[in-house]
Amino acid sequence: MKAFVFERTGNPNDVLAVRELPEPKPGPGEILVRVRLSPVHPSDMHIMRGRFGRQPTLPASPGIECVGVVERLDRRCRSCTWHARRSSERLGFVA
Repeated sequence: MKAFVFERTGNPNDVLAVRELPEPKPGPGEILVRVRLSPVHPSDMHIMRGRFGRQPTLPASPGIECVGVVERLDRRCRSCTWHARRSSERLGFVA
């Protein structure tokens, strides 16, 4: 899968890159979402620059919101909470 990733902090133009990553596998009680859109907010820019109070463990991807499609879910995923709507055979996901 492709993802925007930053491995060090600095100017987003210098540190943000597209990387090919292995597809994650959902664990117990988790779902796998194919992200279609993930906005980057001004606070994300501060995080990439290293100027935010709580910094993620690097490497990291900017943004915490997404719109996508549920690709897989763990069969034990009874307590998963999400806002969803059915669209043909897919389940739309909005975090």
